[in-house]
Amino acid sequence: MRIGILMIFYRLRLIAMINSLTNPNRLIVFEMDKEGMELDDSQKVIRTKWETYQGYRAFKHTIVFIPKSIQGQMCVFPIERRGELENFFGENKIKMKNLG
Repeated sequence: MRIGILMIFYRLRLIAMINSLTNPNRLIVFEMDKEGMELDDSQKVIRTKWETYQGYRAFKHTIVFIPKSIQGQMCVFPIERRGELENFFGENKIKMKNLG
């Protein structure tokens, strides 16, 4: 009985989480400075330091910041932002390795 009630609450929470992640009106804001990057998606704020990333990799449509450990936050940007990001790293003397 108790397990059944817990399973119902678990499923309801899982459905709410999936709906919030797939919401097309979801707004995610990135703020970058010399120390790191802050991600705000109106549900939580995540702050990461540049040292937590091993570098970035450019693909056909996206740029991905790859963390050093599996616990790190991976961030994805559209490829159109590549020039802006590389200029930002150069202006602020941030050592971000281009992994490909």
